Amino acid sequence: FDIADPPLDANLRRVALRFAGIPGDPLGRSSGAAARGLLGDWFRVAPPARLADALMDLGAKVCTARAPRCEDCPLQRGCAAAASGAAHAFGVRPRRAAPPVRRILAAQVVSALGQAWRPRPEEGLLGGLFEPPHVLSDGAAPTVEMLLEELARWGIQGAQTLGS
Repeated sequence: FDIADPPLDANLRRVALRFAGIPGDPLGRSSGAAARGLLGDWFRVAPPARLADALMDLGAKVCTARAPRCEDCPLQRGCAAAASGAAHAFGVRPRRAAPPVRRILAAQVVSALGQAWRPRPEEGLLGGLFEPPHVLSDGAAPTVEMLLEELARWGIQGAQTLGS
């Protein structure tokens, strides 16, 4: 659209942060603001649409997040990150921690009265929705015995397992 306002693309931010030698997450507040300021300066003096395309391609193909190819970069001569010899350390998001493994064993309780469900707490994941009786574990897999104990806490007696 040739608007002199840079798109908020991770590739553009990474290129700008590396060029200026600013460490940090390209989507972080302070480094993101610095990247936006530098990009704003660039977009005021060059055709915005062409510059955006060029910088997005540069970030996607040459100035990549994990393996930048500074030797192939047309901005190398003025790039602070390339001059440092550690361009890979600039403008990169920190690696996310592995998501926790949670194990669940649930029961479908059906009787002549209907099914056993209860509302989840309002706050938190899936707040207010209904859930079946279950046992949740961050460690070893829950056992049928643990599930039978949970059913007893629900007031359900004499439950039988029909399979797994």
